[in-house]
Amino acid sequence: SQPYQCSVQTLSAVLQMLGRRPGSSGSGLPDIDLLKIDVEGDEEGVMKGLTEVDWLRVQQVVVEVHDVHGRLERILKLLRAVGLTLLQVQKERPSLSHGYINFVPESLDLFNVRAARPEIRRITDDSRVPRGALGSCACGFRHLRKRPCAGKAESD
Repeated sequence: SQPYQCSVQTLSAVLQMLGRRPGSSGSGLPDIDLLKIDVEGDEEGVMKGLTEVDWLRVQQVVVEVHDVHGRLERILKLLRAVGLTLLQVQKERPSLSHGYINFVPESLDLFNVRAARPEIRRITDDSRVPRGALGSCACGFRHLRKRPCAGKAESD
């Protein structure tokens, strides 16, 4: 094993650089619909690298947490503090899915955490949302995926 040196920047620093790119509108970056963090044990450090202002832009978080020395509770506390109070925590367990074995030893204490703002809620396919609402599609429905569907908008 050989040590390597590399530069490290906070997530907020990277977002700031993206906002200053040539061709970017000077009005700043849009909201972050989903922030997914899977960094093999340094998730708390990544999350602490977001400023309070940038946390306000984050609508939902999915993070894999290695619960060592109370890390899971600290991360849940941080998520609540920044307004992501709808929480779902699920312990990873060995499983079989589509013919593949996902082997996660019980002793690993690995958790999947999903967090969202209270105004974000799961909307079923038969629920209508106003056109132009966050996450709504041209068809008038709000889907659980990022890309719009191939459906056609219905007339009002």
